[in-house]
Amino acid sequence: MKKTLLILFSALALNLQAEVITLDLSKPTTPATLEYDEKGDWKEVTNDAADFATLDFQIFSFLHNGYGSYWDGFSISKSISTAPDDYNGGCMAKGGLQGEGTPYLVGYWSAFADATQVIFNDGKAYYPKEVNICQSPLSYNDIVNGGAYSRKFSQGDYFTLTVTALNEEYAPDPAHSVTYYLADYRGATEDSWTLNNTWEKVDLTPLGAVYGLAFSMESTDEGDYGMNTSGYFTLDGLAVSSDVVSSVATITVPEGMVDWQIYTITGQYLGQQTATFFELRNSLADGMYIVRSGKYALKIVK
Repeated sequence: MKKTLLILFSALALNLQAEVITLDLSKPTTPATLEYDEKGDWKEVTNDAADFATLDFQIFSFLHNGYGSYWDGFSISKSISTAPDDYNGGCMAKGGLQGEGTPYLVGYWSAFADATQVIFNDGKAYYPKEVNICQSPLSYNDIVNGGAYSRKFSQGDYFTLTVTALNEEYAPDPAHSVTYYLADYRGATEDSWTLNNTWEKVDLTPLGAVYGLAFSMESTDEGDYGMNTSGYFTLDGLAVSSDVVSSVATITVPEGMVDWQIYTITGQYLGQQTATFFELRNSLADGMYIVRSGKYALKIVK
């Protein structure tokens, strides 16, 4: 009995063949069809009707608020424009991950409306894997040239996008977040500075199980009313895992007292413990870990 339980638990710990769902912007469900104007921007971007309160694709519901003359949250675009005057769309990559002129999501974050969120419309929790992020022409121009309300970046400046886990009540959990630098001018020399102008993959695995994601931004260019840098970004290729085992493998773990090396799911070393596998597992706080002993390497999810 002990051996059977050990094999089953090992299969669960290794999380074999979990289902991965990757955002597909070519197949909208709500609204069922998306219409674009001559520039490639979504025609309903400022529409305040309830029918356009979310943009849904598969399990993903992206919040959208139209106010008749402006909007926040998420929109969608096929625009290839990199002109900074196009507030409805635009992406420095001139299209989504599928190529120039293909759809991508545009996020507009405002400190006065916490609307830039995506939730899972089946009510379940998922494990985010990654998302691809690209700079908006508006923010890119603010950083490089400055604008009517913003200044050109210089040494010490930065512009970030933070992805925060939403818990079961759809409230942000600041303890589980990932920050990506759309611009990082903190280095002492210009050749160390970075500025996003294409799609870059962001690892979301440190977030663990979530019921949705909240996106927020920060800039060192701030005024009396908050961030001066335009609060736009573009998104594609969001992927999450169900973390459900679809097959069981006969994998064994060492029996008896063993020396284990313990790591976070992102590879940070936490220390060593001498214990049986079950003693080790029971001693860990809730979370995800990689534990190693000799030729054995196992994932533990609590």
